[in-house]
Amino acid sequence: MSAKDIGVAPPKGFRDFLPRETELRDRVLADILRVYRSYGFERVDTPAIEDLRRLQKSEGGENLGLMFRILKRGDKLDLSKPGLNPDDLVDLGLRYDLTVPLSRYYANNKESLPAIFKAVQVGPVWRAERPQAGRFRQFVQCDIDIIGGAAPAVEAELMTATQEALAAVGIQNLVLRLNDRRILLAMVANAGISEDRAAKALVLLDKLDKLGLDGVKGAFLADGFGEEATQKLITFAAKVQAMPAAERLEGVRSGLASLVPTLVFDELAQILASVKPGLCQGNTIEFDPFLVRGMGYYTGAVFEISSPEFGSSVAGGGRYDKLIGNLSGVEAPACGFSIGFERITSILEERERSGGSVAPKVAIFYDAGPGTLEAVMVAAQGLRKQGTITSIFESPRNMKNSLERLKLSGYTGFARFKSGEALSIKSLE
Repeated sequence: MSAKDIGVAPPKGFRDFLPRETELRDRVLADILRVYRSYGFERVDTPAIEDLRRLQKSEGGENLGLMFRILKRGDKLDLSKPGLNPDDLVDLGLRYDLTVPLSRYYANNKESLPAIFKAVQVGPVWRAERPQAGRFRQFVQCDIDIIGGAAPAVEAELMTATQEALAAVGIQNLVLRLNDRRILLAMVANAGISEDRAAKALVLLDKLDKLGLDGVKGAFLADGFGEEATQKLITFAAKVQAMPAAERLEGVRSGLASLVPTLVFDELAQILASVKPGLCQGNTIEFDPFLVRGMGYYTGAVFEISSPEFGSSVAGGGRYDKLIGNLSGVEAPACGFSIGFERITSILEERERSGGSVAPKVAIFYDAGPGTLEAVMVAAQGLRKQGTITSIFESPRNMKNSLERLKLSGYTGFARFKSGEALSIKSLE
C-alpha cells in the first residue's frame, strides 16, 4: 500500500489543530485554571487507559457502549483458544470521562490527600461516536470535583466557580439549572412506572424541552409505557410547568411530599440562595425539576449551565456519592462539574472569525545584512514589552502569498524593518 492510499487526514472523528486554534485553547484553559485555583482546586492528572472491568462497572449510561477497548498484548493475546468471544480479547479501555479515573485516583492516593479534596483535571477522553458535525471521538473535558464533602456548600461552590470560570473566558448571560435525581426518580415512581424502567423513563423525560408535553407523551406511549402512567406523569409535568419559576421548588415539594425527604428540598433551596449572590452579571440560576443528567452514577443534586449563544449546555455535573465505593471499596461522598471545553472554544473561535477582540499579532520582515538581525530582534522585543505578539521573518520572494498565510494564522499586522527608521505597522485586516 502506498502513502497516497493511506492519506494524510486524521482518522474519522479526530482532529488536527492549527497554531491559531491551539493558541486559543491554551488561552482559554489558562483563564479557567486561574479561576479554579483561586477557589483552592488543585491540578491532578490520570492515565488515559483504565482497567476495562472498572469502566464497565461505572454506570456510565450510553457511554459504556461507546468505549474504545484495547486488545490484550503479547502472551495475553492467545487467538488459538477455542470459543473466544470479544470480551476474551480485551482487558483495558480508553477513559470515556474523567470522573471514573478520578474515583480510582482518590482511592489509590487517599492517604496523601486532604480530608476534603478539591481537584481540577483537564484532558482528552474518547468515545466511539458516529462522526458528525460537532461530535468527535476524542475531545477535551475540564472537570472540578470535591471529594469528602457532603454539605450543600459543595454544590454551591462548584456552581459558583464554574460560572465565574466561564465568565472569565467571555461566555456570558448563562442560565444555571439545578435539580436532584431523587426528585426525578420520585416523579417517575409517583406515576406508577416500575423501578426497572425508571432509567428509560428519565431518558425520555429529558427530551421535554425539545419535544414538549405532547411529544414526550407520544414517546412514552411508543416505548411501551402504559396510558395511565404516561398520562399521570404528563399531567404532573404540565402542572409544574404552569407554575411561576420562583414557586416550582415548593410546588414540587408539595406534590411529592410522601416520596422525597424534605431535606432534599431544603438543601436545594440552600444551594439556590447561596449561589445567587456570587453570580456574574447577566447570569441566573433556577430550579428545573425536569433536568436529567445521563450518567447512572448520580445520586443527588444534578446541574447544568446553558448558553444562549450555543443553544445547549456548556457545563454539567452532579453528586455521585456511591461511585468511589462501588469502584474501589473506599467510601467517600463526591460531587463534580465538567465544562464542555470543545463547546466553549467553538463559540470563541466563531467570535474571532466574526471580528471579535483578538490580541495584536505582528510580523516583522527584514532583509539580511550585517547587523540587521541584531537590530530587528531589539525592535521585536520592544513590541513584545508593549503586549504585542511578534515574530520576525526574512523578507520572502512572494510577499502577497506570505501575508495571506499569516492572516490565516491570526496575524493582525506586519511591518518592514529598515535600519534607522521607526517601525510602521500595517493592518492585515
